Amino acid sequence: MPDRGAGSKDGLVVAYLQARDRRWRALVTARLDDGHPDPAVRVLVPFDVLPEWLGPDSRGCSFVNAFAELPEPEHPARHVIKAEKRWLRDLFRELLAEAGARDPGELAVQLLSLHEGAIVSYSIVGEAHAAASARAAAGILLADHLSPRSSPPESPTVS
Repeated sequence: MPDRGAGSKDGLVVAYLQARDRRWRALVTARLDDGHPDPAVRVLVPFDVLPEWLGPDSRGCSFVNAFAELPEPEHPARHVIKAEKRWLRDLFRELLAEAGARDPGELAVQLLSLHEGAIVSYSIVGEAHAAASARAAAGILLADHLSPRSSPPESPTVS
């Protein structure tokens, strides 16, 4: 079994991802703390910070890139990677619940998927407005989950 201590390659990968995770969470949390009081607007903060987070020379998501390079399911870096994605999904779920969205768990997964797609579109395809487009799509989903469901029309009675 390879050495997985702090000085090993694996240890360095874990340390790098942990540091990146702390910076990402701090950025999102700071923006939430300084941001809009409306819970529905707060749901979209992870999209709002993407351009700042990614920067002009982004090579994509460090967590996804590392995940692709680590086929061993129990690699310690995979635990860090999964924890980061779960944190964002759970943050979306928490913010959606505060906003009063229907089915915050399912919508959180949808928003996470949009968020991840925006990173790929920006970094690989070069879509400069990927974060804004993903935010707009997230806003549409959010509005749908905040509006009351319409009841199906009643069937006419046959006499």
